[in-house]
Amino acid sequence: MGTGSPRTVILLRADSSTGTVTSRDDRVSVFLIQAKPTSLDGGLRENTVIKRGLDRHWMTVQVGAEPVRIKVEIMDGIIVNTQPEYEDIVNVANQSGRSIKTVLGDAIAAAMLEDPIR
Repeated sequence: MGTGSPRTVILLRADSSTGTVTSRDDRVSVFLIQAKPTSLDGGLRENTVIKRGLDRHWMTVQVGAEPVRIKVEIMDGIIVNTQPEYEDIVNVANQSGRSIKTVLGDAIAAAMLEDPIR
């Protein structure tokens, strides 16, 4: 492919254990891509992407008198993300008359004071 040539990126999902395209539709797509190259450099460039899951824990904090569930993601013993459950935030906001943004901030602050890895 020459410099400045247009490129198209097509994403196909493959089985992570074998690296092969799994669904019939995706195998047909690979065939069509290889059967109709747009240049003499016809072929298919493949890249493998690996998604690494994080350990996930749940904790519950109190915002006012109401419980809010917090999802905590941990990598190598370090907290990398916390996210209150939106449904719980909306429930507390509706019951207390406070804004969703304020309740969300209070829930995050309460989560920072807890030890999620109990």
